Amino acid sequence: AVRKCVRQFRAAREAAGDELELMVDLHTRLSPEEAVWFCREVEPLNMFAVEDPIRAEHPQGYQRIRSQTTVPIAAGEQWANKWEFRDPIENEWIDYARVDICIAGGISEAKKIAAMAEPHFIKTLLHNPLGPVCTAASLHIDIACDNAGPQEVLFPPDILPDVLQCDFQLQEGSRLTIPTQPGLGVTFNAEAAKE
Repeated sequence: AVRKCVRQFRAAREAAGDELELMVDLHTRLSPEEAVWFCREVEPLNMFAVEDPIRAEHPQGYQRIRSQTTVPIAAGEQWANKWEFRDPIENEWIDYARVDICIAGGISEAKKIAAMAEPHFIKTLLHNPLGPVCTAASLHIDIACDNAGPQEVLFPPDILPDVLQCDFQLQEGSRLTIPTQPGLGVTFNAEAAKE
């Protein structure tokens, strides 16, 4: 499966040229040795990032990966607080901090992690599998941080439109507008939710 993935990325790069950013989420499935092999195989493809190649419980493994490859590494969607991000950030083992606001302690903790990463030139690439409310919270972190990178967005306009109204839009499939209402910019209609 890993070799097939490499072949698919080679084919994608050949077909799209440099017009397309390539990123893969390996979802913590490889050992550090396998991750090094994979990253070396995709190095010539100018990958945007390889995400979570090894288990979240073994952040020291990123030291080995970093020392043996130049591929940008994104990690952290399963880390629960700034203490778990500390070594990977301070040792510059990662290029993107995949903070999940809903796991890592909310907006305040996510802002602290982003601030820890900034002097190391590590960007955020906030994890967001949960929908419009998490998208809104992540958007606020992005607006507040100089080191905000790309934003993962789960924002289909048809997710319970009577229940959740958002004061921001997804434009052209790749840009979020800035909310103008107080708070997160999401209004919750409890009556509509009951129905």
